[in-house]
Amino acid sequence: LTINYKFLNNIKFWFSTSFPKNFLEFSWKIFKNINMDNSLNFPCYKCGACCRQVNKANVEHNLDRGDGICRYFNEKTNLCDIYENRPDICRVDFMYKQHFSKIYNWNDFCEYNLKICEQLQKNI
Repeated sequence: LTINYKFLNNIKFWFSTSFPKNFLEFSWKIFKNINMDNSLNFPCYKCGACCRQVNKANVEHNLDRGDGICRYFNEKTNLCDIYENRPDICRVDFMYKQHFSKIYNWNDFCEYNLKICEQLQKNI
């Protein structure tokens, strides 16, 4: 059994800080440790912040139901009604592979997107 002490320190960090102020920072630290197989899995927390503000991105106007919220966002479940068939713009891993992999490495791209996520959460 191999113990990942860095991971355990991150857990200790989590319990010694307040929620949600350090949530994204903690999540990013955990994500970097768990994602050891280098798969492209963006750490989405299903907060709905991006789905509630699709009017802020030029490429998502066709998703806006008229009030800035995505037409496929289910406010009761806080999930996407067409998740398995969602548009490419909603697929962080796809967008990375198709448009950003030559510009950023995956970790930097996730960190940048998590900062945007944190900003969107403040705007709700």
